[in-house]
Amino acid sequence: MYIFPDLKLIYMRVPKTGSTSFLNSMKDAGHEYVFRGKHEHEEHNTAAESKKFFTSDEWNSCLKIGFLRHPYDWAVSAWQSNIATVHTTAQAGEPSESLIEFVNNHNKTPIDWFDSESGFHVMLLEDLPIILEGYGGKPLHLNRNHVLQYKPYVLSGDEKEAIRIRFDREMGVYDATT
Repeated sequence: MYIFPDLKLIYMRVPKTGSTSFLNSMKDAGHEYVFRGKHEHEEHNTAAESKKFFTSDEWNSCLKIGFLRHPYDWAVSAWQSNIATVHTTAQAGEPSESLIEFVNNHNKTPIDWFDSESGFHVMLLEDLPIILEGYGGKPLHLNRNHVLQYKPYVLSGDEKEAIRIRFDREMGVYDATT
């Protein structure tokens, strides 16, 4: 979790939701932030896990935001990132599990980072440019520092259904906005 003291803003870094772009753009706009957590390599903590790293005054007086990405995009991105970084077979870049297996085995969905008591405002990733402009930042290309190159991926009907079932709460957020 990150705090922007000058803005009285706490930002929750949910995996695969444009956090690197958000943090880089905010820094480019002159807004300094401080990591709050146990270890910076464990920066993807839930609201409940992170609250203990803030004073009551900080937590209660700051605006708290995090982004949610469309479940289809999030699942493919997380799966491809997983393939590229850790879970590979003997042949580099070959998945050790199918997208459906990955979705069904994934223990957290993006909305699990939020909880109703934390007071976080869940923002859609599509709103990232508007949020950045509101703070004087410029929208950056997502993953500008990312070295992984993902292959385009077209979801099958079965994969879409598996994602829709597993990420039903996220789909509800997106279905409500269309």
